[in-house]
Amino acid sequence: MAYSWFEAPWGRVDFTIDQLRHLLDLIEGELRRGDADESEETERLSRAVEATFGEDVWTDADVEFTAERFGEDPDMPGVPFYAFGSLFPRVTRYAFVMLATMLLEGELRLCCSALAADRGLNKFQEQGRVAVVEQLRRYLERTVGLSVGGDLWRRCGEVAKVRNCIAHHGGRLAKPSETLRQIIDADAHLSLEQLADPPMLVIHPGYCERTLDLIQQLFAALAVADGQPEWEDSP
Repeated sequence: MAYSWFEAPWGRVDFTIDQLRHLLDLIEGELRRGDADESEETERLSRAVEATFGEDVWTDADVEFTAERFGEDPDMPGVPFYAFGSLFPRVTRYAFVMLATMLLEGELRLCCSALAADRGLNKFQEQGRVAVVEQLRRYLERTVGLSVGGDLWRRCGEVAKVRNCIAHHGGRLAKPSETLRQIIDADAHLSLEQLADPPMLVIHPGYCERTLDLIQQLFAALAVADGQPEWEDSP
């Protein structure tokens, strides 16, 4: 079936992701700038303390003064607060992953609705406790007949699990599932802040960009499966 540009989920998603890439570049650029400024301020404070008490003498009073100056991370008691070194990167990347996952699930739903209407199929209906991305995959494969090879669906499901950790637990991993642990351990762009109690999920630069690539690849593969050959060379 040939759709107009606006009706084609693949075309709309491709355009939206390009805009999100521009937004992500702005966000990461500001995080780098702020981190550099904050590091410079921290270095000035360190030099001031050492000029007063000596290079090798950091007393309890020094530590207390430093803690009062920077305070604790509001999400991680006991961890020094650095706005651009920890808090801002964490919350902005958390928000971006949630935004990207909303795009993924929302556009897949629209895709299912458009295909069902075009082909006279039963509409997609979310049921039970199975992950939404998995339900959408099953619908597209079993009802619509669009099958995508490789590990794109699995990887999208992993992003959804990371989103769930953020949405339901604020990124805290008090009792993480073994599956989530494996996802974090296997991904160079994810880690845990062990100083926090409980440990907190850390999303490193590159994860958000790769998530956008993944979503774009999935929709390009669906477009090819639906007979849209012009998408075969999509990233």
